[in-house]
Amino acid sequence: MTDYCPSVAAEASGTGAAGDATSAASDSQERGEKQEAAAGAASTSATTSVFAVKTCLKCEVSMCQEHVRPHLELPAFREHPLTEPMNDFWKRKCPDHDEIYRYYCMDDKVCVCNACTIEGGHSGHTIKTLKNTMKDLKVTLDKQLYRVERKYSMAERKLQEQKEKERQNKVSRDNHR
Repeated sequence: MTDYCPSVAAEASGTGAAGDATSAASDSQERGEKQEAAAGAASTSATTSVFAVKTCLKCEVSMCQEHVRPHLELPAFREHPLTEPMNDFWKRKCPDHDEIYRYYCMDDKVCVCNACTIEGGHSGHTIKTLKNTMKDLKVTLDKQLYRVERKYSMAERKLQEQKEKERQNKVSRDNHR
């Protein structure tokens, strides 16, 4: 499923909220409605691309090539992380606090938002940033991959040795006949 630029959808539907980044990121339900409107606008706006090319994780909005340009060019948006377009943004938000998951609870092994760590059910738990959790997980996976690759190459070597022994045995049998 493709994600759509809510600003282009607003322009196409005539709501006038096109260039206003604050209204585009006001709340997730409104964004969902704008993205649904964009789906309908896709067929009516042949000259303008409605498809999102990036999603800003800070603004919580997907944007087409035209509307992502300020994020790429202006210093004010330098700290805004851009990802591939996503239409499952709701999965990345805490349903209790409507905040983006930014942390990982080591005790419960779940992603949590800032409010969960302070006043929610994860207060007092061991918490790490998602970035650090990802780094730690990558180190763990790299170690496991290294071990698996070593086992694989050892098994390959043993297989080759076994094939060589079988070849030598066959040659030896053939010579004694």
